[in-house]
Amino acid sequence: MFKETLQEMVDSGFLPVKTDISNTGSQIITSILGQVMVARIQNDLSNLKKDVKLSLFQTLGLKTNISEMCAKLQEQQNDQ
Repeated sequence: MFKETLQEMVDSGFLPVKTDISNTGSQIITSILGQVMVARIQNDLSNLKKDVKLSLFQTLGLKTNISEMCAKLQEQQNDQ
């Protein structure tokens, strides 16, 4: 599901070349589904956005601001 985006992140240098794209995509889906399930069981969505963002950054090993990353990826797409 996230293969193209993850590959773009590898190509842009945000993720290591050795990143297992298929496995990482599965981890992201599993994490999001789990967090949504817990939020639904607790009937509390207030922390969902923060928790999803934090788990994505941890799964991907990112330290870069997400808006910087999006801007760089957009620039690269415009150059093509």
